[in-house]
Amino acid sequence: WLFFHADFPLRGRIAINLLLSWVPFMLISLALGALIKIVHAISENQLRAAKTMAAHSKSELHLLQSQLSPHFLFNTLNNMYGLSITDHEKIPALLLKLSELLRYSVYDATEIYVPLKDEVAYVNNYIDFEKIRIGDRLVLTTEIEEAIVPEIKIAPMLLIVFIENAFKHSKNTIDEKIYIDIKLKTWGNSILFSVKNSYGKEENVQPTLNKNSGFGLDNVSKRLNLLYTGEHELNIKKDNSFYNVILHLKMK
Repeated sequence: WLFFHADFPLRGRIAINLLLSWVPFMLISLALGALIKIVHAISENQLRAAKTMAAHSKSELHLLQSQLSPHFLFNTLNNMYGLSITDHEKIPALLLKLSELLRYSVYDATEIYVPLKDEVAYVNNYIDFEKIRIGDRLVLTTEIEEAIVPEIKIAPMLLIVFIENAFKHSKNTIDEKIYIDIKLKTWGNSILFSVKNSYGKEENVQPTLNKNSGFGLDNVSKRLNLLYTGEHELNIKKDNSFYNVILHLKMK
């Protein structure tokens, strides 16, 4: 436009020629201004939508996290009720362990992420609780890393769901012995966890009547998707005798 206008100016119209020389600059400025305004509006809408989604996810996360303690308490009290009838001398020791477990789940596990070493201590307390409750019937092997630096964090009450399920499905059988293997270690920037447990064949043919069955696994699956999006890998395998859960998490 500039070259064309320079070759064919309007003779005797200096002011109009000057104005026409600036036409492309004015058009570009107007177009650029309109483009910036459109982009800004789109960005504002996207930011507003992202904030809304984040608030919804945070609200959902707090709801999921708040459900864990009542769920754990419900299952534990059910188990202790049975023991109070058949093996009541174990109740005092179990109540002491239960108070330690609830102190962590109610007061210490309120953050989005907690130190992994605290979660390991909680897992060990729960294992001790189950060892008292089950007794000699339990054949347990553990490889749980203890020397964990405080900087490594994990979502609270995440691993316990799989461990609780392992004990529940193992003990609800007619087998003389129940077998559970738990492993937890850190490697690179990952947390590696696995739990393997035996189960009885009657679990394949008898439908469960407990309406809370599966609640914990559904809860932990939603939390993993919210907190470890693209940063976790969960595999659950089953053969004729064992369930095996393998979980890889990225460190926080």
